[in-house]
Amino acid sequence: PQRTYHTDQTSQYVLPNDAPEHDRLEVQARVLSGVMNGNIIHAPVHAPAVRRVLDVGCGTGPVTGYLGRKYPHADVVGLDISVVPQCRAWPPNVRFLQGNVLTMSPIRGLDFNCGRRAQQWMRDAGFDNVKAHPYRCNQGGAWETDQAWRAFGEYVATAMVEVIGLIMRKLLPAQPGATEEVLEQMV
Repeated sequence: PQRTYHTDQTSQYVLPNDAPEHDRLEVQARVLSGVMNGNIIHAPVHAPAVRRVLDVGCGTGPVTGYLGRKYPHADVVGLDISVVPQCRAWPPNVRFLQGNVLTMSPIRGLDFNCGRRAQQWMRDAGFDNVKAHPYRCNQGGAWETDQAWRAFGEYVATAMVEVIGLIMRKLLPAQPGATEEVLEQMV
């Protein structure tokens, strides 16, 4: 079946934006939430102080919805290169915008450069013992006994093969000699 993609010529994002991709994103959100025990935000954020939240690259919006429920008094904005599908009911404080965060005009009250300054902000706020906690991911077919990690491993083993195929199908046709037969063999 023919896949559909965003039409923003300034973006290098190569994955599709159709129903099969929405399904993959939903599964991805579930397994990642599972390995984080349903706690997507790990920072010590005081809920009443949260006024605005921007979820960049929100996909189908599960994290945006989570943030809207966790911070019901905040204005929560999901931003994606493609239109966000109506997969679920959204909290009233959640809205979605379509656009490329790298090229779009500023949104009143939201600062797109915050990610680059987050480390300094944490220092300025008095955080002195910030640690990264990488999540481990088994390789070589070894399965975890924990069900959440097992689901994550199963997702990676199946979905990533498909994602790599989608990327190759999007990028390789521009190469000389990239016939459908060659693409099939590579995928």
